[in-house]
Amino acid sequence: DKKLVEQADSLCRQNLPDGSQAGKMPISPKVKRVYQDGRKFVKKYTGERFDLIIINVGDPSTALTNRFYTVEFFEETRDILKEQGILALSLASNPNYLSSGFLLFNGTIYKTLKQVFPHIIIVPGEEMSLFAGKSGDYMTDSVEILKQRWETIASKVTTKYVTKSYIPSRFYKERIDYVRKTLDAFTPQQLNRDFRPISYYYSILLTGSYFSSVFRKIFMGIAKIPFLLMCIMIIFITILLGLFSNKASFSVGGFGAIGIGSQLIILLSFESLCGYMYHKIGIITGAFMLGVSLGALKSSRFIVHGSQKKNLNSQLLTVNRQLLTITGLSFLYLIILFLTLRFLFLKGTGFEFIFPIFSCAGGLLVGALFPIANAILIKQGETVQRSAGLLYGVDLFTSCIFSLLTTVFFVPIYGIDKTLLVLIILNLIILAKVLKS
Repeated sequence: DKKLVEQADSLCRQNLPDGSQAGKMPISPKVKRVYQDGRKFVKKYTGERFDLIIINVGDPSTALTNRFYTVEFFEETRDILKEQGILALSLASNPNYLSSGFLLFNGTIYKTLKQVFPHIIIVPGEEMSLFAGKSGDYMTDSVEILKQRWETIASKVTTKYVTKSYIPSRFYKERIDYVRKTLDAFTPQQLNRDFRPISYYYSILLTGSYFSSVFRKIFMGIAKIPFLLMCIMIIFITILLGLFSNKASFSVGGFGAIGIGSQLIILLSFESLCGYMYHKIGIITGAFMLGVSLGALKSSRFIVHGSQKKNLNSQLLTVNRQLLTITGLSFLYLIILFLTLRFLFLKGTGFEFIFPIFSCAGGLLVGALFPIANAILIKQGETVQRSAGLLYGVDLFTSCIFSLLTTVFFVPIYGIDKTLLVLIILNLIILAKVLKS
């Protein structure tokens, strides 16, 4: 947002410390400001190639910033750099010792970067700097060579913080050798990718380890659980819950998990493929709520029509058929969503209009289920108040649990495609429960 950026710039300049010259510095006419999401700019850029690209968005601690540290983004930056161009970034680190948390965090990004750029210069520090290039001809960490280069430009460029004596302290050979040897020997569990953003999980692990070693051990243990074993655990827990609950509340609980899980996947996929969210998150979320409203309205009308039958068994048969139909449609919806996102990630781009459509379709199914499940409980003898309260509570509980599981564990560890497979498995268990009853 151009207006927001300009206001923030003006506010920062007004609140600089007394004596600071930064607020008085004019913006050079050579500087071209682009008011656009950085990822989208890089993806669509077709102009003259760059000498230098600096990633300065903070650590990959969220899904938003993580997309600037993936294999796919590094490939996109490589394509718009000159042959001797350099990509520069920095990460939270430790210059003297890389603990298991820092090794996972720094090592995964380092190996992800090395997958795309063969030449990397490491500068250890509290913020480790990485300079990557396609060609290593001009790149060096030699203190003597860097001093000579500094002397060459010192007469032309005045620097306040970077001095000749600064270079040896940052490019300390023993530290560089230790960090490079440690990172080169590290084998990551997986590289950081758009559809499998493991680095923000490691950032959570690293932050939590500052306060508790138990937290670190738990998160490291979870990251090592194979996907097949995780699926077996989910199937076992879901079937166990199904044995002690009726089909109405079980279906609502399952759809709560499927609904929130699929919507979070749609939002994360949109962010990775289309470059940014901002006001678009309102459109996608609004499409989901519109779908919920339309689904509930249509489902309620079916129930009113079915309740005109005098025989209670006929009424139950009607709503049970509706429940079966919606569960089957949900399974089909997840399969189509899985195939579509897989195609879009392989293609490396996304069509923005697809995501609100999928969001609305998911909302239709979730909205249609609630009145049907409510009608089943009421026709089985529950009061309206108890039925509505029970289903609403179950829906909120499973949505809360699965939103946490999806964003914190499933997506970063197993990826978007395998998280959708978990939702498909959940849907099949619900379908089996409905068919059995």
